[in-house]
Amino acid sequence: MISFSFLAACQSRPVPPEVQDDMAIAQIDDQLILASQFMKEVQRIEEKTPQVLSTHIQKRDLLDQWINVELLANAALEAGFMDDFRFKTKLAEVYVEDLADEAKKSLKPELVQDFYETHKKKFDQISARHILIKTAPGMPEKEKVEKFRALEKIREELLKNPQSFADFARRHSEDSSARQGGDLGYFAYEDMVPEFSKAAFALNQPLDISPVISSPFGYHIIQLQDSRKGFENFKSQIESQMIRESRQKILAQKIESLRGGRKIQTFQDNLLKLSPLPNGILDSPDNVLPKDLKKDGETDE
Repeated sequence: MISFSFLAACQSRPVPPEVQDDMAIAQIDDQLILASQFMKEVQRIEEKTPQVLSTHIQKRDLLDQWINVELLANAALEAGFMDDFRFKTKLAEVYVEDLADEAKKSLKPELVQDFYETHKKKFDQISARHILIKTAPGMPEKEKVEKFRALEKIREELLKNPQSFADFARRHSEDSSARQGGDLGYFAYEDMVPEFSKAAFALNQPLDISPVISSPFGYHIIQLQDSRKGFENFKSQIESQMIRESRQKILAQKIESLRGGRKIQTFQDNLLKLSPLPNGILDSPDNVLPKDLKKDGETDE
């Protein structure tokens, strides 16, 4: 039945109007849908989703959807939706989405690499276990030495059998992670105190054990479990972050430029009538917006 309908349509195909430097693929009354417009939408869909619109049937279905959207949009305009705040919000969202595309296109690969190289300590991660013997401010030096030596002996035993680190942590560690065999999960360099991170990130192979190190919490030995290091592990995350920051910057600049050429007034007295404040506040001389919250060109009346 579907094949028959399509064949019937093929037998009475309308003649498309001629368009200079382009090609019409549909017409709604006097409104043309051009191939260049259509393929721009195809490209947008393919960039934003896993979908690839490579076949005639896929493009035909998309064109049917396009026609439906055009009809609904025209009906909405005729119904006065141009002045509806919901309509303007959706329109603004599409515009902001285009700003994001602008930010993405302006992002150079070498900038992403440079960002990683200068922020490695925020991105590179390792997972580790540790054993902590606590010390406290004012603790006698003799007691500190005893704790240090006790942990050194534990380390000597662990060097003979690194796989037993978790069991030793459960028995000897004074940290809350002891119940998990000293497991700290994944963390970045900047997540821990410098003394701890320096020793932990110096370990190279899984099951390697650090020397006894001192931190504000006491004495530790650390065992490396796994690592997530290198640019490729964080490339997409950094790209997303940089695109987001670039979009916010572009958007802020756009809003600033749009506001700069306009006389914008907010009528606070009338706004207050919608949510009246107590008289005590209304009578206060401080009942004004702070100057730094007002945009240039805005006035209160």
